[in-house]
Amino acid sequence: YVGQQATYEVAVSLNSTARERLRRNPTFYPPEMQSMLAYDLPAPDRTQRIRTGSQCFDALVYRRALFPLVPGRLVIPPAQLVYTTGISASSLWSREESHELQTDSVTIVAIEPPATDRPAEFTGAVGDLEIDARVDSTDGGRVGDPMLLTIRVTGAGNVKLFPRPAVAMSWAGLVPADERVTVDPSNARIGGQKEFDWVLTPRVAGEFDLPPV
Repeated sequence: YVGQQATYEVAVSLNSTARERLRRNPTFYPPEMQSMLAYDLPAPDRTQRIRTGSQCFDALVYRRALFPLVPGRLVIPPAQLVYTTGISASSLWSREESHELQTDSVTIVAIEPPATDRPAEFTGAVGDLEIDARVDSTDGGRVGDPMLLTIRVTGAGNVKLFPRPAVAMSWAGLVPADERVTVDPSNARIGGQKEFDWVLTPRVAGEFDLPPV
């Protein structure tokens, strides 16, 4: 879905002969990704080891979390790897050869979130989310004295693009204020929190509740 995470992964597999002949670390060129927001994900704690038949390979893995921004067929062009090996593994001074590898292109088909039973207030937030609200004054204030209302959205999803929730109060004026984003890229699923502030100014005297958001 548009706004839902897909994980892009490239693995470079090295057998023991290739490891011995490498003259320096390979250079990896990730592809440009259009119409999606990308976050680099942490590399595995250690090199993965893969066995294929009688051969054993070390797999160096590159990962990105992708969030499609528009519906449609989105094509990710090939990634590129450039590396240099020695003609002979027995000598550091042997002649070198440069090599270049490319992946295939990758396609993501992104669709709009379902329209069936969609709330009228839906403005594009997709994820596994929680929401809470707080006011900076627990004792209340005088009519006309501004207070700070903060609504926090927390969970897994495209945190940077969470939309500002719709808030309305008949007994107070509301003016949108700051926004703060904290992204946690330490897990395979991108998440974090986004806080939205409003300046809340009571217009009438009395005891009132903040409406559900």
